[in-house]
Order: sequence, then structure tokens, then C-alpha cells
Amino acid sequence: MIYRWPVVLILAFTGACNQERSRTENTGSQVLDLETAIEHEKQARLSTQAATDARLEELEAALERDRQGNLSLQTATDARLEELESRPQSLRELISANRQRAAEEPASDDPILGMPDGASAALEAVVLSDITVEDNRDGFLRRVYAKANATNQSDRPIRRFEFSYDLSEPGRTVPWDEGDGTGPGSGGLEPGETREIFLFSTSPSSDVPDAETLNVTVRITEVTFADS
Repeated sequence: MIYRWPVVLILAFTGACNQERSRTENTGSQVLDLETAIEHEKQARLSTQAATDARLEELEAALERDRQGNLSLQTATDARLEELESRPQSLRELISANRQRAAEEPASDDPILGMPDGASAALEAVVLSDITVEDNRDGFLRRVYAKANATNQSDRPIRRFEFSYDLSEPGRTVPWDEGDGTGPGSGGLEPGETREIFLFSTSPSSDVPDAETLNVTVRITEVTFADS
């Protein structure tokens, strides 16, 4: 019995040492795992920082490109504004030159658009009179006709003449209808002859008043003589 107690004590001490060693090893393993986790976290943060820096560099490059683009656009805009600002001066110079040229040229005594005397006399060869406007209604359909007497008051036969017209209402600025026409048709106009000619016809809108309230203005624009 006396010899058994030391053995028991030795065994107990050995077991306690083994347990302490196991705890130490476990603690060392946990510390190593923690250090590994910390290293992984540090590497992850470094990677995130590198990605953030790269993104910031991309954004700075994009901002620089935008700034350069804005500078180019501003330069182009300034050039365009300078061009536009110079145009009125050029226009004023052109108007001034035209006025000076007109002042230097001899004025025409002809009342018709400054035409030469020959052209004016040709237009005056045709006289239109007794211009009438008529309504032709057929149910919902309506047409307005205009006719006149054309007289050749020159000593030359007229093959044809051209005219412009407008159909207007007293007190109204814009005509209801306007256009061009020709006359007198086949046979022409002999010197001193008067013929009834058809001026125009139109299908007016419902806003156009009755024909008796309308006015027709006709202007001779060209005359072709048979012997020319």
C-alpha cells in the first residue's frame, strides 16, 4: 500500500500535464486560426482598396474627358457665335451697297415695277373690263366663276397674255383665293377687238361669302404679240 501512493500521484500528475498540454495546443491552434483570419481580412481590405483606387482613377479620367469635350464644345460655340455676329454687319454692308447702286442708276419713269417703256406698253395693250363673279351651286357643291371682257387697244394682234388674280372680300387682308391664268384662248385678240374671257373658277370653303360681295383683282403680267 505504501508503494502504491507514489504511482497514483505520478499518474495523476502525468494526466494533468497531458490535459494542460492539450489545452495549450488547442489555444495555439485557435490563435493560429485567428491570425489566419486576420490576414485574410487584411488581404480582402487591400483588394477592396485597390479596386476603389482603380475606380477613382477611372472616374477622374472620365471627368477629364468630359472637361476636354466641354472645352471643345465651348470653342466651337464661340466660333459659331462669332460667325453669327459677323453676319449682320455683312448684311448691312450688302444693303448699303444695293442702296448706293440704286441711287447711282437712273430711275425709271414707268409705274409698273420699274419696267422699260416697251414692256410697260405691252402690258397696257390689254385692258380688262366688266369683271364679274358668279356662284354656281348644285346641292352641296359650289363653284365660283370669274370672267371679264378683254380688249386689245394696241395696233398689233395679240397671241396670248398672262395674268395673276386674287379673289378677296372687302375689309379682309388675305384673299380667299389667288393664282395665275392665261387668255384669250384660240384666235387671240386682233387690234381693237374685245372678247369675253374666262378668268378662273374655284371651289370655295363654306366660309367664303356669296359672290356678289367678293372682289376680283386682275393684273396683266405678260403679253405675247402674234408678230413678235
